Amino acid sequence: MRYFQPIHGSFCHKNYYSLSFHLKGLPALTSLSMGMVAIVIFLFSLISTQPAFSAATDASHTTIIVMGQHPIKKSITQAKKHAVTDALSSAIERVVIQILTPSQLTDNLEFIGLHLNNAPPDRYISTYKIIGDAKDASTYFIAVEATIDITALQTFLQEKKILSTESQLPKVLLLISEKQPDDAFPQFWWSATTPSHMAISEQQIMDALTAQGFTFVDGQSRHPNPEEMGIFFTTINDPEASVAFGKQLKADVVILGVASAREDANVMGDERGYQGEIELDIYSTQSHLKLASISKSALVKSPHQKKGLNGALTLVGKTAGEALSTTLMTVWKKEGTPVNIIKANIKGADYLSSFIMLRKTLSTMTHIEDVQTRELGAEQAIVDISYRGDGKALANTLMLKTFDTFGLELSDVTEDALTIRFIPKSDATSVKQSEVEGVFSE
Repeated sequence: MRYFQPIHGSFCHKNYYSLSFHLKGLPALTSLSMGMVAIVIFLFSLISTQPAFSAATDASHTTIIVMGQHPIKKSITQAKKHAVTDALSSAIERVVIQILTPSQLTDNLEFIGLHLNNAPPDRYISTYKIIGDAKDASTYFIAVEATIDITALQTFLQEKKILSTESQLPKVLLLISEKQPDDAFPQFWWSATTPSHMAISEQQIMDALTAQGFTFVDGQSRHPNPEEMGIFFTTINDPEASVAFGKQLKADVVILGVASAREDANVMGDERGYQGEIELDIYSTQSHLKLASISKSALVKSPHQKKGLNGALTLVGKTAGEALSTTLMTVWKKEGTPVNIIKANIKGADYLSSFIMLRKTLSTMTHIEDVQTRELGAEQAIVDISYRGDGKALANTLMLKTFDTFGLELSDVTEDALTIRFIPKSDATSVKQSEVEGVFSE
């Protein structure tokens, strides 16, 4: 019970009544457990009026609200202190989840957990304040608002080769057209016959991608005319012309999108709902293929039409930008990084059990396509690893892995080869004959 997604408005009270109703039907709950539930609901309602993530003064920081807890043993003061530490650790973990793609997270989960949990929280926490606390007979609960230093977290993850650096990310060209109810036609900037128009949603997408380390083509902000380069769009969203335009501007990917805003049917007093929608297609300038598509929608309310329409485009652009950064990182690793065969020379006395454990780990790593055992002897093996990256990248990834019974010494690392020597931590684990035969047969 470390993370709670805040619930806004009166819906929180509705949940309280619903939860209370269902709890009354559970005779197994003691008065103590009911008390703990009441405390949690109290803190939950306390933070429900606060956003889970709030805008910070710049893209290098974000503010987040989390809950922490710790058993009360002898000292309430110590329990409160540890509950704060628990909350701050939770805040860091939640931001790391936002920064990394699912594959980056799963490949390095053990390393991230060990190093971030053991690091002093103030290394990545700029400021924090306690916004609520409560306790029962055995546990201290606390709600904390913390501001996270995203730059410090990104620097740590980049130094450990977990997060891609700028040079490993694709250069982007954004082509987003946008239409509001008063527009006869969608507004866009890549035409000699229409005024240059910076879409509201496009700016939000740029901000979201910039925060994740992406860069844009030199012409993104000054809006060059594609016709001056001999490129003519047959439609606003012409994929072939868009890719040619991106290639001319030295982009790796082109994001071709359509955004719109309209009034929604919902009305409450002077306020009306406004719906924003966006569809994005990601194209590679290298293969000319569509890599992925993203669709998002957002709803805001406002008493003013113009503010409502602009707000809907702002929110849907921000939401799409956050989704786009994750998708781009994932697809670019497949599109931008070729699969190489890395020859691994694996050595060590009584190494067989360690080798089998390592081989199983290799087979589950995201960017490893295949593992083939070429030679298997009494004290060494030669393995061909099909890896999206080179030998140096593979070595960096392996350095972040830990094993119970052995360590790894990596040497002779080149673009297409490396040597792995096992460093025993204890007596080698016995290996089943069937597992040994399985290694030979693959």
